[in-house]
Amino acid sequence: MTPNSLNHKHVHLAVAATFTAEPIEIALEFWLEKLGIPYSISFAPYNQVFQQLVDQSSLFSLNQNTDTQEALNVLLVRLEDWPLGDLEHNTNEFIEAAQALAAQQKSTIIIGFCHSSPSTYIDPHHDAQIDKAEQLINESLRGLSNVTIITRQEINTVYPVTQYHDPITEKTGHIPYTSSYFTSLASIISRRYSAIQRAPLKVIALDCDNTLWGGVCGEDGPLGIEITPAHTALQQFMLGQKEQGMLLCLCSKNVEADVFAVFDQNPKMLLKREDIVATKINWEPKSQNLIELAEELQLGLDSFIFIDDNPIEHAEVAAMAPAVHRLQIPTDDSIPRFLDHAWLFDKLTITEEDKHRAQRYVENNRREQFKSSTTSLRDFLEHLNLQIGISEPDSSNLPRLAQLTQRTNQFNATTIRRTESELNSLLESETLQARIVHLSDRFGDYGLVGLTLYQVQQEHLQVETLILSCRALGRGVEHALLKELAQIASANECPYVDIAFSQTPKNKPVESFLIHLGPATSTEVQAGIIYRYDTQRLLALDPLDAATPSQAARKKVTKVAAGTSKSPYQEIASSLFDVRTIQGSIQELRAERPEINAPFAPPESQLERDITSIWEEVLLVQGIGLDDGFKELGGSSLQLVQIHSRLNSTLRKELPLTALFGLPTIRSLITHFTEAQRQQTKSQQTKSTEIQERAARQKDALLRIKELRKTKR
Repeated sequence: MTPNSLNHKHVHLAVAATFTAEPIEIALEFWLEKLGIPYSISFAPYNQVFQQLVDQSSLFSLNQNTDTQEALNVLLVRLEDWPLGDLEHNTNEFIEAAQALAAQQKSTIIIGFCHSSPSTYIDPHHDAQIDKAEQLINESLRGLSNVTIITRQEINTVYPVTQYHDPITEKTGHIPYTSSYFTSLASIISRRYSAIQRAPLKVIALDCDNTLWGGVCGEDGPLGIEITPAHTALQQFMLGQKEQGMLLCLCSKNVEADVFAVFDQNPKMLLKREDIVATKINWEPKSQNLIELAEELQLGLDSFIFIDDNPIEHAEVAAMAPAVHRLQIPTDDSIPRFLDHAWLFDKLTITEEDKHRAQRYVENNRREQFKSSTTSLRDFLEHLNLQIGISEPDSSNLPRLAQLTQRTNQFNATTIRRTESELNSLLESETLQARIVHLSDRFGDYGLVGLTLYQVQQEHLQVETLILSCRALGRGVEHALLKELAQIASANECPYVDIAFSQTPKNKPVESFLIHLGPATSTEVQAGIIYRYDTQRLLALDPLDAATPSQAARKKVTKVAAGTSKSPYQEIASSLFDVRTIQGSIQELRAERPEINAPFAPPESQLERDITSIWEEVLLVQGIGLDDGFKELGGSSLQLVQIHSRLNSTLRKELPLTALFGLPTIRSLITHFTEAQRQQTKSQQTKSTEIQERAARQKDALLRIKELRKTKR
């Protein structure tokens, strides 16, 4: 179990079904462990649904919530298993019994309606009766607070399965479904339970650049950013969430005017200003902005979902505001699929109060907003394993350097634009010297992100250009670059470093940085301001303290409880979105071959490998040998039934189930099939010989008849 399990009560899951349901256990275990929930699972005796509902001593009746345990009762009902003639009567009795159990105890009850066999769907009358019964149960029980219902249509929509029915296991063990369908059932049950036990989520905090749209609004402009069909789907989804009572906020490292220019001017924007209840658009750490949003909205951080494309931002929020739920949105056209399988957005009920929540917050969000910041991000920055490389440029860097001067606005001290040829002339003539910055961390390589052009003068080092890509900000790169300039100044015995600054509508971030750095003096000149810094003071800069604002800007910080391990919801939305991928993940959890007496004998022939693969997939054991005993591997009779079905349907190896019980190893199976094949071949040869002899006799008889006819003539 994951460390997250410490945050959950133990859940005891009791399962009753109208069929043999034990094969669902493996997938249920997979999901409960994925969610970090400590658990135990029990199965009621075969086909005792009604007994579980009405018997005071039943597994369901005894499974109740306590101070240390949550109770979850799951009913899996295939209405086809009730006789058609008694279907109406049984349906009414089921409703009364379920209502009585729900009233007696507060434990959660999940009722899952399971698919009928193909033969039932072919019968229009029977199928219609089942539909009617399912609808009646749904309508009668859906108002109960501790009862939730999963319909067949929901299963088809969320976790569809093509091959759901297994006629062989149904016949031999009343196991009507394939492993794929049991995985589908377990997945939707776990998803529903996740929504039930999770604290209500109320706020979605959205990043802007490369999340709500493609590109950087501060660089590309309101009409230059790209709103693809995937971004449109994201915005439409968020509008749907707003209608269901979620509060939409913006949490973006940006200039506010640039962001709202997109909202106001880009005709493809579905989200409007009035859809947003609160914003934090600045250059502070996003964790701090989320803390301030929580204070402003008077909601807990654990009610927030933070949506951003950038893994760095997610790591920072995880480190400094771990109570916030986080989803890293993909940057391609898989966004709609990701949102469909983002369990965090699931809601059991939507009240009228929920629908009006956004408007209530819109009316109150004009209150005073308090800025605050974290005390230190040193641990976070160290965890990132930042690699800041500062060096002299060469000719291969010129295209990127020209691009930085031409397109960078936000952290560009003078916004002087230059072409490749102009930069090349400056560097070759040594009019200015240069340093460039490369950045990488544990998430990947940022590439060339910074440029500074400077000139060594008698008493100071004059910085004419200071540029950093916005994706490098807030990680100590700014401080590392100035420390490098201070080292150059010190080597040239310059007591000061002067940095030229020219204000523009977009370069507030670099201005804030230069001011917070605490210049010794600032001098107004025709082109702007010259900020002067003591070289020795810059030499003392520690880049790992870069994310800690100056004391002058520090305010009260909300305390946040220590975090836990990684949330499972990102992986679920990104990778566990269909039955195939879920089953693949389950198979990855195969146990190692246990210590058994038989020496390991690896499979060699194709048939041996095929049968071994079936055993390993069903038993979830890796490295099974030909002489390993079925019981020694932990096999159960139900798993033997599944192996029997796979042998028949996949390998076309027909044998009675009773015979399989007497073949405890793969080698014995191979011997059985080999002998059966030999007997079949011998039988075919015997039949062939008999046919040939019969044909010869017939031929001889025809010849004799012909001879007799000749004699008579």
